[in-house]
Amino acid sequence: MSAVAHHITAAAAALTGVPESADHTNGVTCSVLVVEDDPTVARIHYRYVSSTRGFRVVGIARSGRQAREMIKALRPDVVLLDLELPGVSGLALLQDVRQDAHAMEIIVVSAHASPQLVRKCIQLGALDYLVKPFWLSRLAQALSLAAVRARAFRQGPSLDQRSIDRIRGIREASDDGGLGITPDRLDNVREALAAAGQAMSAEQVAVAVSMSRVTARRYLEHLVYLGQCTVDSEPPGGPGRPCKFYRPWLSRPIGSMRRSLDAVMA
Repeated sequence: MSAVAHHITAAAAALTGVPESADHTNGVTCSVLVVEDDPTVARIHYRYVSSTRGFRVVGIARSGRQAREMIKALRPDVVLLDLELPGVSGLALLQDVRQDAHAMEIIVVSAHASPQLVRKCIQLGALDYLVKPFWLSRLAQALSLAAVRARAFRQGPSLDQRSIDRIRGIREASDDGGLGITPDRLDNVREALAAAGQAMSAEQVAVAVSMSRVTARRYLEHLVYLGQCTVDSEPPGGPGRPCKFYRPWLSRPIGSMRRSLDAVMA
């Protein structure tokens, strides 16, 4: 690690109270830079992302200028970018990042969401736009898409249509194979998995969202196909087929943190 990167990581550890040598990554694949001037919100983002499987926070920036230096030093895979920053604005930073052709995913966070601002951020290549206050489950969705894109871009010299659709976040319209998947019910299944905080069977999901077991399994298998859900099989307790249990690709209990995030970001 370079001297600059070491200094940045140590500063992040001091802010959050987590030792820089501690390993909470659980098999990390994506590095994340949190850019947020509010220390309380920054700490919440740090703790949530750090405890999310597949991600590791490599630094926290309090201003646009500091974020610019950290991006150059750390080259993170994902930047969680607040637009309201002292000095250099988040929008100006986003423009700089794209002009310098940094290959990273930008998740914009802002209390402002005028059509012009959102359009500008999307045109500059922002992966997602989160409006404060937001549920942590919504942040999990943005991180999940970032992870899907990172995996796809690393998989080889050529992408198939399925991989491209996943990168672009295309789901029901062209991806359900005629199964009759509807956006609202898919969201219900996705939210039930996220809220459970543990693996669920199709029967359990069916009860949680008020649908038949067969329908619940169809939606769950569709989430597996989209890369937004994983499935594990366990031997049955008696005669019969193995039992399947599903969990969101980003598996993290969120119930107790939802109200905390809303309280500090409202």
